[in-house]
Amino acid sequence: MIEQLQQMGVETHVIYTEKPFDIRKWNAVKKLLLSKQIDLVHAHGTRANSNILWASKKLKIPVIYTIHGWSFHPDQKPLVKTLRLMGEKYLTSRSTLNISVSQSNKESGKELIPSFESVVVNNGINSSKV
Repeated sequence: MIEQLQQMGVETHVIYTEKPFDIRKWNAVKKLLLSKQIDLVHAHGTRANSNILWASKKLKIPVIYTIHGWSFHPDQKPLVKTLRLMGEKYLTSRSTLNISVSQSNKESGKELIPSFESVVVNNGINSSKV
């Protein structure tokens, strides 16, 4: 996708990581947000949000978090599920706005995170272009 965006003339920046809450990347994110004078961050998914939230909050930049599914699942080992649930609770409680991609996505979050609030944007895909 990066190459396609670049071909379209869209400025892109990659701070590569495969880990959520990768604190080694947080200062690089903060530098990028400052250098580009970013006013709003929209994070898609747990890993993205967990790696931009610290810098955004330090700089008082609002964060929109789109949840495309949860990082916790019923079939996970209890410790893994608990840690991921704690992470999602942290992220959703500190984001300026949470977006769920379906009503069931919102309900499954609310079931395990009672304080969770979100706006539902069903799929967010213009099906007439598919």
